[in-house]
Amino acid sequence: MRKILITLVVVAVAVGAVVAWEPWADEAAVVDPGIDRAIAESVAVRTLTDEITIRGELRRDELEVVTASLDGKVGHVAIVDGDIVEEGDALLLVDGRQSVAVHGDFSFYRQLDVGSQGADVHQLETVLSVAGYHVGEVDPLYTEETRSGLAAWQADQGYTGAAPEADEVVTVSLQSNPAGYVIGPVNAVSVRIGPAAVAATDLRESQSAAVVSTVAAVVDAVAVADTPVPTVSLATAAVVVQEGRPVLVTITADVAPVADLEIPVTVGGDVVAGDDYRSPEATVVLPAGSTSVTLEIATILDDDREPYEDLEVVIGGGFDSLAAVAPQTLAVYDARKEVDDLLERVGELVTDIAEQADEVANLEATDEVVTIVEARLISLGILTDDQARSGDVSPAEGEQLEALQVTVDDTQEVSDRMSSVTAVESRLVSLGVITMAQAESGDIDAEEAEQLEALQVTVDDTQEVSDRLSSVSTVESRLVSLGIITMAQAKSGDIDAEEAENIEALNEKVNDIVDAIAEGGDYNQTVTVLDRFAAIEARDEAAQDALMNITELDWLAAVAARDEAAQDALVDVTELDWRAAVAARDDALDDALKRSSALQTARNDLEVLEDEQQRLDYRLASARETLRVAQAARYVLGDDDEVTVSIDDPDVPDVPILVLRADSETVAEGGAATFTIETTVELVEDLDVFYVVEGSATADADFNAPDGDITMQLGQERVTLSIPVRSDDDVEGDETLTVRLSADPAGNYRLSDRDQATMLIESSDLPELTLEGGGEVAEGETAVVTIVADQAPDTDTSVNYQVSGSAQAGQDYAVVTGTALLRAGERSVSVEIRTIDDDVVFKPGDMVVGDWPVRVGTVFVEEGDYVQRGTPLFDLTEPEFTITLFASPTDRAKLAEGQSVTVNLDAGDQESPGRIVELDDNATVSGTSETYEGVVEAVEDLVGVDGAVVTIDVVVEESIDAVVVPIAAVLSEGGQETVRVVTPEGTIERRAIQTGMLDGAYVEIVTGVVAGEYVILEIDRS
Repeated sequence: MRKILITLVVVAVAVGAVVAWEPWADEAAVVDPGIDRAIAESVAVRTLTDEITIRGELRRDELEVVTASLDGKVGHVAIVDGDIVEEGDALLLVDGRQSVAVHGDFSFYRQLDVGSQGADVHQLETVLSVAGYHVGEVDPLYTEETRSGLAAWQADQGYTGAAPEADEVVTVSLQSNPAGYVIGPVNAVSVRIGPAAVAATDLRESQSAAVVSTVAAVVDAVAVADTPVPTVSLATAAVVVQEGRPVLVTITADVAPVADLEIPVTVGGDVVAGDDYRSPEATVVLPAGSTSVTLEIATILDDDREPYEDLEVVIGGGFDSLAAVAPQTLAVYDARKEVDDLLERVGELVTDIAEQADEVANLEATDEVVTIVEARLISLGILTDDQARSGDVSPAEGEQLEALQVTVDDTQEVSDRMSSVTAVESRLVSLGVITMAQAESGDIDAEEAEQLEALQVTVDDTQEVSDRLSSVSTVESRLVSLGIITMAQAKSGDIDAEEAENIEALNEKVNDIVDAIAEGGDYNQTVTVLDRFAAIEARDEAAQDALMNITELDWLAAVAARDEAAQDALVDVTELDWRAAVAARDDALDDALKRSSALQTARNDLEVLEDEQQRLDYRLASARETLRVAQAARYVLGDDDEVTVSIDDPDVPDVPILVLRADSETVAEGGAATFTIETTVELVEDLDVFYVVEGSATADADFNAPDGDITMQLGQERVTLSIPVRSDDDVEGDETLTVRLSADPAGNYRLSDRDQATMLIESSDLPELTLEGGGEVAEGETAVVTIVADQAPDTDTSVNYQVSGSAQAGQDYAVVTGTALLRAGERSVSVEIRTIDDDVVFKPGDMVVGDWPVRVGTVFVEEGDYVQRGTPLFDLTEPEFTITLFASPTDRAKLAEGQSVTVNLDAGDQESPGRIVELDDNATVSGTSETYEGVVEAVEDLVGVDGAVVTIDVVVEESIDAVVVPIAAVLSEGGQETVRVVTPEGTIERRAIQTGMLDGAYVEIVTGVVAGEYVILEIDRS
């Protein structure tokens, strides 16, 4: 800073002597031009900044706390505080299970196994699939393929299996199919399932505790599955029924059902409902324990002459095969289990309700007793007999009720007394102290009346003085004329003659001093202006003391004091107060009469149980209906699921109508295929019936060709046609043999719709099947059992087999179908027994999900520690430090995102520029202090520890290349800021300026001066 000392200069001009530079022209002090000097400084250009310094700290934000997902011992810990973890890194062992870092969207939260479904399963399959493990289709369903992929992943991570278990056996045995094959001597093989092969590693601490058993549920399901499944068929005794008579059809089951079966029935054919027959019920019930039920369909006799009409009856519902019934069996099991569970709870609930009802009754009986306390309250008129028996009043409550009753009585007494006006109250009314209404509503005693009368005297006296003050006396008029007091003072006060004489004497003394000062002389040397001021002050004080300033306000104050005392004296007890006392007593009475808390609780509990019983009855009815519907549909529909009956009109002439049927569905090679031809009427003469033989069977090769006609004898209603079937050694498929009736050219008979029938010729030369394979296999591997035929079948053949043994389907091995298809021309088919490694389960701690790389914050455990589920193991933090700032509310008002900062860390004397990137709008309150937080992004990396304290310098305002002067150079006059500028001619001039921002000792000048000019800082008078 450059300072210039300028000596005062006096410039003489022709006109006269003038001071050209007079910076003190507005100063009262006298200046010595030979001594005083002005201190000045040049106007400069610099960058101004306004900074604040706030506190901050280095932080690493916590991302996640990883906890133990199971109880056990901590094994090897592969991480330490501060490690950077990458995807795929092993973290630590708990109970022998390795935790591995994987990518994902959220943390795993439950154990997963076959059948699990959800977003977590989809995430697990994604992780395994990306890592190269086959899991099938990546979807939200956990399947055996998922388990297989997980098993491979766990093996690579060094997982151990579950607790060792005994070997299990799967036995595969062939089942018969007489139409397709015969069973050879080697018809069963066994597969022994041994322990899964695992990598060598330490044994787990609590493997046996992790095994979950579902044996009971499996046994129940098997029990339901073992109940017989009926095969339902339809039959009829008559193929022709005379019009008007019922058609009887029988629904039969091969085994009696354990529950009612509901079988849908439909009627069709040539007949018309309502014209030819009456429609039966749409569903026929086959009762539980029965193997048959008869359905009667009434036919209608009418006058219309009609030819034969066919009435077809068809049954439906059920399932096509025993294998197809399995889902329905499971539905029956689920429904039965729900019913059983509900029935068990119903039994418990009945007992609970009975016990609770007894408890309520006992408590109610106790409450009905009238105690001594209650009897006293009855005698006092506080309680009625009914109230005493309905509640239970304790001694303390009785005492409170009696006290409240006293209050009610006292209030009533005072209220009654207040309705009369006493003598003292009448006197106060006559004096105008209170009104008659107040006297009637209150109760004033003699002492209170005496106090009120005294206060009334004060009111009257104040009024009198106030009235006198309103006039001006002679002595007061004289003082006004002398200028000692004003007319207003004279009207507001009361000055007597003695006081006026004293005031005039003091006023004379004031006048003498004033005259002496004016004339000068010796007297002037001892009497000063101060003496004059003292004399005036003495005179004015005397006048003020003489003035009695009693105004209307004083009178009002006296009136207010009187009225307040009158209000206090008035006992304002009204009917409302009595009602309030009565209400308080009644409230206490209601509280006392409330039933005991034990009784109320017991009744509430009983109500809850009864509500549950209602809900349970509804649920039980619904569950029973579900079970009924499930059981009613659990049957197999047999091949004979329809019958046809012809309705004969008796008014139509009886021409024999022929019906043909096969006596059996199949016939073996070497046997005879028999067909029956029936007529509707008994023959009165021999009848020749003509027919042809067709089908895939070959005449004279597979059967002996018949003549083509057969005679029905007189008096017969049916005749049997027998066709011999030949036997050969060829392995061939079954062939059909069809007989079709031909029309009689002479018209001696007519044909019905059933004029042909087919029988299946079964080849007696079937392939013989045996089994190969078996042996031992490890869990998770696949055993192959081969079904071998001694010769290839000529058509695709279903081979039935049964799987049994100690191993459980679905738990120890994948469920198999029980049927294999042996293709035509092939001699073998394989059955795979895919064993399940049931030791492979997924626990949420196996994979730690994160957006790797992530830094390990603190490891809370060490090898050898025992932890429980939920115990924190370690936490994860951001790899980089976050600089968090803390600002007071005042500093927060100056901050904004994007502001430049300088971060200072004492450790290592580190400093880095940066900027504010985040600021909180909501304060963090701790006790009585409020703090706002924010985040600073530093340009340079700062080396420190978590929690290290930093200081942050924030530039809140900046002016670049600002014109500045020292603050001392700026003067303020009447709100206008100015500076004293030294002109080039050496004179000083005042110049108005506009200031900007401040920076320490300097202030920005927006307008008024330019850089290089000099401004005066001060005048040095030393």
